[in-house]
Amino acid sequence: MKVLMIGISLVFLIFLVSVVNGRGIKKIIKYPFNNATAIVEIPPQFSKFWSRVEKGEWEASTLSIFSQVITKDTLVIDFGAWIGPTILFAGHFAQQVIGLEPNPEAFKLVKKNVDMNHDDGRLINVDVFHKCISVRTEQVRMRYGPESAADSMGSVVS
Repeated sequence: MKVLMIGISLVFLIFLVSVVNGRGIKKIIKYPFNNATAIVEIPPQFSKFWSRVEKGEWEASTLSIFSQVITKDTLVIDFGAWIGPTILFAGHFAQQVIGLEPNPEAFKLVKKNVDMNHDDGRLINVDVFHKCISVRTEQVRMRYGPESAADSMGSVVS
């Protein structure tokens, strides 16, 4: 079995079809490779982020690399799954995908995104856990990014 470990989640070029839903916008995203799709919820604070993604302004070459190296024999472990773009994409190609997200606010969003896909019968090989990796066991604090408690700039402080 091949193992692919991703240190930071990357965002993918996607086409979004939207439906308004309570807290954010529920969307079916279509990645530009292999007709991969996923259901996500996008809260208002991430609308600029997803707008950049829609325009193809973020990490298009990364998808190409992932689509070439991730196979049905690959275990993907994403350290810092954020709101889920990497794990949702990888779930279409990998044997199993494990996402770890220490930020409690980002974890709520990625968990909801994974659960919405599971509820729809999609990406059942994708799991996400509210955990982080360390060389020691200790209590840590979360430092949040400047725009939102769930933005991608959060970090763990020991």
